[in-house]
Amino acid sequence: MAAKYDLWFEKERLTFQIEERAFKSLLPFLPKPCLELGVGSGRFAKALEILWGIDPAIKLLQIAKGRGIKVMAGRGESMPIFSKRIGSLFVEVFQRLLHCIGGQGSCSGP
Repeated sequence: MAAKYDLWFEKERLTFQIEERAFKSLLPFLPKPCLELGVGSGRFAKALEILWGIDPAIKLLQIAKGRGIKVMAGRGESMPIFSKRIGSLFVEVFQRLLHCIGGQGSCSGP
């Protein structure tokens, strides 16, 4: 399942590139370090040079770790970190939202 999830980014490369460019334009204005909440396989974290990520999906965290992301298993509701260590919290939600709004079926994308 984790590999299938990650493959979506290859199939939707243009969508990923557009979102990556948009998010990169915001990063210079955010305090560092950044943490990505819901890091998944680490595609965005790596592309955006976000060093830290948290996610409940262990297999996806293994992929993210292989991409050089410092990962933590957990959920945003009970993050195992101290707020004074993180400058910005990055949450990428637009992709799934647009997929659902666009009438693409069951909202099964990442």
